[in-house]
Amino acid sequence: IGTTAPGATFRLDVAGKIHATDTIEADSDARFKQDVIPLTAVLPKLARLHGLAYTPSPLGQARGMAPGRVLGVLGQELEQVFPELVSASGTEQYRSVDYSRLTVVLLEAVKELKAEQIALQARVKTLEATVQEKR
Repeated sequence: IGTTAPGATFRLDVAGKIHATDTIEADSDARFKQDVIPLTAVLPKLARLHGLAYTPSPLGQARGMAPGRVLGVLGQELEQVFPELVSASGTEQYRSVDYSRLTVVLLEAVKELKAEQIALQARVKTLEATVQEKR
């Protein structure tokens, strides 16, 4: 839709913005999954990424990206730490990011930060108690 040269990687290739009047859902039932492995140590991986504000290049606009400021990440950078979130299409192997699944990584990052906060609070309490004892 909106392109004369769709990529062969995707069943639907849309050049331009998509609007929906309802949410888009993806199957996520536990019965559809196997070899489930929890994500761990995501903070060091996220530290290697850069959130960017950019304007699409002429090449990006030719591929259907709307002009104007956009927020995102570099597909090649994300591919180094979370290859499951990046796909490549066309003979040029242009990278695409699955931003909807990036939220799973961010969810785990928040949980890791919370665990670090709890550990730090416990350490501070212990240090405060030690200082009080020495007084």
